[in-house]
Amino acid sequence: MKAILFTLALIISQALGQEIETCKLEVTELTNILETEASVDKQIDLLQAEVCIEIEDELTNQKCKRNTNSYWGYLSAFIYDAAIRNQTEYLCSIDHIGFEGCDLCMMRVNDIQGHLDSPQVIQEATQILQGEVYCSMDNAWWNIDECKQDVEWFIPKALPVIARYVKSEYETLDYCMAIGVICDEQ
Repeated sequence: MKAILFTLALIISQALGQEIETCKLEVTELTNILETEASVDKQIDLLQAEVCIEIEDELTNQKCKRNTNSYWGYLSAFIYDAAIRNQTEYLCSIDHIGFEGCDLCMMRVNDIQGHLDSPQVIQEATQILQGEVYCSMDNAWWNIDECKQDVEWFIPKALPVIARYVKSEYETLDYCMAIGVICDEQ
């Protein structure tokens, strides 16, 4: 009886280990895709269209667009490292019992989307960009206090846009199959 329970526990442990490794690969792959030039270009277009457009003053609006175009590709990598890559263990601990394949993959994309839109991630991203990564970087030639205010305004508006982008672009069978998940065509 003990041998049967031990064998069953070993099988369950191996299955869970494989599921966590698969999840880690999916999270890593989504993060890598978000950092590609094509994806960053789409993100910049969305941020300019949905966030910068809120600024009525023409000079400030142009500054927002220019800064988004110039810096988003660089800055987003720091946000994705902190919010996704460094949170892989948490993201993979979200339980989706009874789901597998593309259904599970799409649920994980949805988990990442919800995580990016969370107040904790928005606050963390704001703090990261207000620090040495951007506003207070060595040799910063801009007004640091003004930069921190800009980041405090921009990031809480930007991350929900990016979260919607993640959901609309990657919560699909095509994305899941592209990263190697076996899907039943429905």
